[in-house]
Amino acid sequence: MEVEPVDRINSVTAAPPLHRYISTFCKKMASTEPKPQRAPQWKEGKVLSLKLRDDSWALLQMLKRKGDLAVFSYRSLDNQWSIGQLEKENFLFSCFTTKAVLKRSELALQSGIKGIERIQLPSSKIQAGDGFKKRAYWIGTDDEIEFICFGQESNSIRTERVENGRLCYDYRTIKNEEFDTYRHLELTSLRDYPEFNERIFLSLEAGHNIDPLKELIFDRPAKEEFKTYYKIISGKHRLDYLGY
Repeated sequence: MEVEPVDRINSVTAAPPLHRYISTFCKKMASTEPKPQRAPQWKEGKVLSLKLRDDSWALLQMLKRKGDLAVFSYRSLDNQWSIGQLEKENFLFSCFTTKAVLKRSELALQSGIKGIERIQLPSSKIQAGDGFKKRAYWIGTDDEIEFICFGQESNSIRTERVENGRLCYDYRTIKNEEFDTYRHLELTSLRDYPEFNERIFLSLEAGHNIDPLKELIFDRPAKEEFKTYYKIISGKHRLDYLGY
């Protein structure tokens, strides 16, 4: 049965597309942006390595829908890999990304590594609430930073279902106190360069899936290890000074 374009049913008011704001933040840098390269052709199952800001490398896999990238917990200091197959137990997260991720990241095709045929993902995602909220951390110190982020109003859970051959979304409002219950779900937003890259770096450093943007929209406390991420989305710092 073919799935037709989205119908919105029983929906709460949706937030504006978050990727527009992420892109705006990431492009507002007072710097010379890295010269875009030609993005690799999209093919389901293709495995790529991506260079991180500490010169280590991570592994990604292209999924069925264009822009949907799966991220794994593998890491290499020299982009040399001793594996021939990605394993499900090393899967960290997947999310939709903008074209800038493939155009501006340093990538290498890993034709000798086979991707996973099927990754089972939840049918629900988190949609940030409407509006913006201001964040200010480490006031009065050398690390003081201010920026705005999404989710001024209540966040919601967006669940997919198919009705009469049409893909529909149901929405249910959730509270910030329910973060631990839904932290395993991805956001509905597109992720951009280098915000996406920094998330990979933080996840590999921690050894598990981390999403600073999700923590921000749920009003979680600031974290020292997120400082570079905050600077990226603030639009007030040069990307080349941050390792990008």
